[in-house]
Amino acid sequence: REVARFTATSHAASNMAFELSGDTARGDIFAIAHCVVGPAESGIVRVRGIRYLDQYQRRPEGWRIMARKHVPLWQYDANTVGLMPPKE
Repeated sequence: REVARFTATSHAASNMAFELSGDTARGDIFAIAHCVVGPAESGIVRVRGIRYLDQYQRRPEGWRIMARKHVPLWQYDANTVGLMPPKE
């Protein structure tokens, strides 16, 4: 629901650590999110550093996120620019 307010988003996860305990696990994941607010050609891009603290459970269909804490670490906004096609 929260992501629906953005025109587009992209998340790049890195620095992941997991702790496994039987059929449950915990995850500590850092990510950078780029979220476009408003029209792609005239809006802003909100760039945010995020830490996700997850709890997982193994189910018959595979591992599932059971709880996620979203921890914002830093953020800045930048103007969007029109896409420029590559030069031949």
